[in-house]
Amino acid sequence: MGGLTPSATLTIATMAKALKQQGEDVVSMSAGEPDFDTPQMIKRACIDAINQGKVYYTPASGLMELKNEIVEKFARDNGIVTDAERIVIAPGAKFSVFSAIASLCGLGDEVIIPAPYRLSFMPTHLPHH
Repeated sequence: MGGLTPSATLTIATMAKALKQQGEDVVSMSAGEPDFDTPQMIKRACIDAINQGKVYYTPASGLMELKNEIVEKFARDNGIVTDAERIVIAPGAKFSVFSAIASLCGLGDEVIIPAPYRLSFMPTHLPHH
């Protein structure tokens, strides 16, 4: 972990935000953030959840109600049949990939990341050709 470097994606996102604040017309292709406000129905649902006392940690793999909704969505829209127990809710792809690699690999293990790769996973030690 000591060899990790700051996220290039977040560095680029910060630069894009600074340029926008200076009045530049920028389309940032870095962090996966929308360029629009959260829809009102989602804001209301969040406020309702807070008012209902839903302010505690969720199970590590996600809420069962959400997993069941995903099972239904996969079956309806994608023709994929699965079980809620096989679904893990995570805060994003980068965290999920990092968690998988960190849990499976140890000191001295070699991780091969084929090119092209996501900017965030840029290898720090490239072989010399």
